[in-house]
Order: sequence, then structure tokens, then C-alpha cells
Amino acid sequence: MKQVTIKDVARVAGVSFSTVSRCLNDSPLSSKATSEKVKRIAKEMGFEFNVYARGLITKKAHTIAVVLPEDFPKINVNVYHGQLLNIIATQLEERDVDIILTYQRNHFNGSNNIVRLVARHKVDGFIILTEFPSQQTLDILRSESVPTVFAHFPATEMISDFDCVFTDNYEGGKMVADYFLAKGHSELVLLAVKEPHKEFELRKRGFCDSAKKAGAHVTILEGETDFNLTREMVAEHIDVFHNATAVFGTDDLMALGAMRALQDAGFSIPDDLAIFGFDDSDLAHYSKPALSSLHQPKEDLACMVCQLLFSFFEEKDAGLPHKAKQIAIKPIFVARGSS
Repeated sequence: MKQVTIKDVARVAGVSFSTVSRCLNDSPLSSKATSEKVKRIAKEMGFEFNVYARGLITKKAHTIAVVLPEDFPKINVNVYHGQLLNIIATQLEERDVDIILTYQRNHFNGSNNIVRLVARHKVDGFIILTEFPSQQTLDILRSESVPTVFAHFPATEMISDFDCVFTDNYEGGKMVADYFLAKGHSELVLLAVKEPHKEFELRKRGFCDSAKKAGAHVTILEGETDFNLTREMVAEHIDVFHNATAVFGTDDLMALGAMRALQDAGFSIPDDLAIFGFDDSDLAHYSKPALSSLHQPKEDLACMVCQLLFSFFEEKDAGLPHKAKQIAIKPIFVARGSS
């Protein structure tokens, strides 16, 4: 018996290949009615999803490489990216596809791991969690037309021709400011990251733009995404907080470090100062009171990343041109005891 293919399902359902792919991958871009119709037809025709997933990969390595951030071992990076990685791995496992973990640069000889994997045909595509891809990396991905999706970090001009899925950091910063303003807070402190990372800059800009528009005053302290260093910084500038009523840490570790320093100084949270973080990492649950934070929608992000990657495989297999997509996903507001 002839094996049922995605083309057969698309023909019977009266939709495009891309629509079938989105429906089978539970993409939020497909309507519920269309998804139910396509899945019903696929089931009736005896279509095997895992066979389809592997069939999309033209080089038949059946393997995707996930490129980790260079500072992945650091706790402030690993807390979030470790969770995201687990969700991505599960998504790929459901599609019967193997996963390779690597870094952009070989830490022993300095060579480019992505170039090596492409040259040796070890993988069929990449999910890249690196904020600063090298020109060599981008050149090899472009020249070989390797299906690639950049994940988590905000899109920049240098990767505008690649698929990219990320949290809307600007909107997140704005959401926290609007929450504080609605609570009547007008003297705010922002714990910003002094290193040039676009995600933190966007959070800062969204927060400050919203506060400025409402006439609120924002004092900015710049530090690092580190619990102990933030704790020390806040302790050194404790006078700043006597005039404030709310604090926004641009990641959870900064917010938690600030909370500890303020409690050490005799402040009551949230009675004297409301505190909000960003990431909604597991650490947010362990403080007393529990930390309010913006949840980065890791589940939605991972789903969309895999959807885009497999759509790329489908287009390549069908000889269709690929049009890059830049998708920003709104964070989720989680208020707890600290605010």
C-alpha cells in the first residue's frame, strides 16, 4: 500500500502544504476548525505524523542542532535557557528527531562548530540560542540554505533574513510600569543591566517610556544579572529606596537580590516597596514573599520555533522559496506576594 504523504492530506483537505504542517504541529496560526478538519482527514487516511516529520528532512540525518549561549553554564543564563532547552527537546522528540547540543565556538580549538556540522552533514537544521552569531556562522547558513531558527533573543538587523522567535521584551517592561502606575506608584527604581544586551535594553525602554508618559519618576541603577552583586549594589545605594515605592528588576536574580538587601535594611515587602522581576524562573517561588514576575512563554516559543523549522523543511522539500518570519510573543503577567 502506498504511504500517505502530506501532499495527499493537503489535496483531500483542500488546503496548502503549509496549512497541513501548521495544523499537525498545533500552531496557533491555524484556526481550531481548520486544525480539527486536517487532523481528522489525516487520521482517516492513515497518515503517520512521525514518518512525515522525518520525511521532511531531506538530508536524512534526522538530527537538529541546538546552539547554546556561550555563557550557558552561568546560573543567570541556565535557569531560563535550561528550561527552554528541555521544552525544545521534548518538541523534537515528539517528532522522532534527534538533538545535538553545541556551542557556536569550540572551546578547545576556537573553531566554528556550526561550520563543522554543516560541512560534515551531521544535522539538518539549527535552533540557535546565541545572541551574537558570528559572520562566519551567518555566511555558512546562508550559502548552504540551512533551515535555521533563532530563538529567545530579540531579532536584530544582522539576522533579519532568518526566522526568529522571541519574547516581546519592550511590551514586558511596559506591562510592569503600567501595573505600578495603576497601583498608585510614582517613585520607581529600575535595576538595569549595564552590559549591552538588547533584551534588557528593551525591557528598560518599555518601562521608562510608560513611566515617563504618565509623569512618574524613575531612578536607574545599573548592575549585573547576579543575585549577590545586585544585593551589594542595592545595599550601597540604600538611600535611593527610601524615596521609592516600587522596584523593577530586569531579571529575577536582580529582583531577588534587591529584595534580600532591602529586607536586610528593614524594608517590608510589599508594604514599603513593591518588587517585580522578569522571567518567572523557578527561583521566583522560593523567596518570601514569592516574587511577582513576567513569565516568558517558553512553551509557546518552543512550539513556534519547531513549527517554523519544520515549515522550512517542507518548503525546501517542495522547492518553494522561504520567507523569514520575525515573531514576538507577549509575556504573561504573574503577580505574587512581592507586589
